[in-house]
Amino acid sequence: MTILHILASGGIGGIETLCKDYATFSRNKNIVLVLWGAGCIAEEMRDQGIVVINLNSSKRDFFGMMKSVIAICKQENVETIVVHHAAPMAHILLMSIKNKYPDIRTVAYAHANAADMGRSRPKKGLWLRRYVLATSITRADKVVAISQSVKKSLISCFFIPEEKINVIYNGINTSKFLPNEKKKISRPLELIYVGRLIEEKGVQVTLKGLANLSGKLDYHFKIVGDGEYRNELEQFARELDIMDKIDFLGSRRDIAELLRGSDVFVHMPVWEEGFGITIIEAMAAGLICVCADAGAIPEIIDDCKNGFLVEAGNGERLSENIKKIQSLSDDVYMEIKRAARAKTEKFTIEKFAERLDSLIEDL
Repeated sequence: MTILHILASGGIGGIETLCKDYATFSRNKNIVLVLWGAGCIAEEMRDQGIVVINLNSSKRDFFGMMKSVIAICKQENVETIVVHHAAPMAHILLMSIKNKYPDIRTVAYAHANAADMGRSRPKKGLWLRRYVLATSITRADKVVAISQSVKKSLISCFFIPEEKINVIYNGINTSKFLPNEKKKISRPLELIYVGRLIEEKGVQVTLKGLANLSGKLDYHFKIVGDGEYRNELEQFARELDIMDKIDFLGSRRDIAELLRGSDVFVHMPVWEEGFGITIIEAMAAGLICVCADAGAIPEIIDDCKNGFLVEAGNGERLSENIKKIQSLSDDVYMEIKRAARAKTEKFTIEKFAERLDSLIEDL
């Protein structure tokens, strides 16, 4: 079976990486179509032998874009199209092809909470964006939600029939994130965050919580990732007088190595997190995760067993949990690390690829 995956871009991102891993482990033929811009993940796919087509299309030339996609579908005998990004133009394209060629099966992928899929920067035309997404998802042959939390949001926000939505948890290649079994808690405590630097990801909450630890606990915090909110975060760290304990590392490709050298993964989103693939990577690497009790995160972390959950936005409770971790005995610390690694067996890339393959083949 030939599957065409439509992406808005091919740069660094969880969706792009997931597509690369799926194409690697899938038993089907997968073609990745990048609509508007290539990037390092798209290049990595090519290096691995995955078929990547960079359309380099203009967002204003919809008919030209559609003509190109139809030509690809005919040339490659595409049987199923999967749209991943919540770009309205990509979903209009999906609906248009479905109308013209009803034999092609369509899958709409919800990689985020429905309310967050409907957001836009700048905030204009929101009603139209939400209408397009809701219509496209409703008309698709199948809908994939990355968590039970996302599934509930699709039902409540977009009124998608429950029976159409299939929950398939994201997966990682756990062999790339092996824990250091002998590593004990560092002094100073090594904390890390990996992800986009946008306000919704809540790094500012983490910084505020760490400021409460001044004089009480010695720590070092690595912030891995980039985004529009980075300057504000750097300024906030200076205002809190903790910049000497923070390293902004920008976008990196050596995530596994950075995780192996850390003790605690911190993620405090202020929105309903759709899943949290970096949480799974951190748990696989044997880190103790302290994360907000929001969105799908409680589907990953069992509080006080393989990590810790904190009320979203509560920096004070975050700092309390970090102090608790540093005071753990070596035996308890290792027990939580092992439990975290064991939980990730539910989220392997092999299981993910098998579930998505089966769903698409059933179409």
